[in-house]
Amino acid sequence: IIKQKTKTLVTRDNGRSSDAISPNFLYGCLGSCMKSYCYVGRHNNDRVYINENVEDILTSVDRWVSKQPWQKVPNQVDDKYYVLDIGCSTDVPLMGKYYDWQKVFDFFNNHEKAKSTFATKYPTKMRDYKIDPQKNRIRVSLMPQVYSSVLEPNTDKIDDRIATIPKLQQNFEVHINFSPIIYHPGWLAEYDKLSQQSECFIHAI
Repeated sequence: IIKQKTKTLVTRDNGRSSDAISPNFLYGCLGSCMKSYCYVGRHNNDRVYINENVEDILTSVDRWVSKQPWQKVPNQVDDKYYVLDIGCSTDVPLMGKYYDWQKVFDFFNNHEKAKSTFATKYPTKMRDYKIDPQKNRIRVSLMPQVYSSVLEPNTDKIDDRIATIPKLQQNFEVHINFSPIIYHPGWLAEYDKLSQQSECFIHAI
């Protein structure tokens, strides 16, 4: 665990699951999928950098948002707000104790134009924060358990991730992220089963 002040203060355009990616609040992760497919581990698999200059990072985000046209033209990311990924190089719930995430969420809670998003494989570890559900989005990553057991050892079980969704919905806008897709004999049947499992549960809440 290395504490530092990041000098990489560039908010980058994205356009897929977010409109842009914030500078790293944390760079690195202690998740158990770092040794398999996670892209974070390609260049950094044994350290976590805690960037303590949170105000500088949020200023970069604010500057990026301020340059965008308003009102926003609706797109696949969000109809109203500019969405910034705050956990592109870490897992926010897993690394909760290492960062003042409430300060980050407060920024988005109070921002007229910006909304946060992040993906997680550890939704059961999400701490209690004061969060505006309209301004913060969590993406719960799912894959069939048979693949997750190999590629994501010691992460939250898929059943537990799905079961956590009702609690998350009290604070967040919740999306389900079927990622990554594992192409393997029988994969279509496995993902169909996963889709039905998550769909039935969500419709029941």
